[in-house]
Amino acid sequence: MDYTYTYPLGAVSDDMLNVLSVYPNPSNSHFNVVMDSRVNDIVRLRLSNTFGQTVKVIDMDIKKGYNHLDINAEDIPNRVYILNVENNVNEVI
Repeated sequence: MDYTYTYPLGAVSDDMLNVLSVYPNPSNSHFNVVMDSRVNDIVRLRLSNTFGQTVKVIDMDIKKGYNHLDINAEDIPNRVYILNVENNVNEVI
């Protein structure tokens, strides 16, 4: 069974970043992050384990508007992770 989670960011800013969905969950080797940005930017995606240790960091260019990011997670074990998405103004966990 696949689940999609939606996490809109509540802060109001000219550089607002909204993570619209993360799917599939659970995932084996790839997952998708769909977000909306008001500006062209660089975002940092950080996967942390349940102990708070960072296991993977990915910096990606995004464009103004709708963005669909395909994330390769083949290099990390199948576990529960926390996804943190941030730009120079916002942070979404």
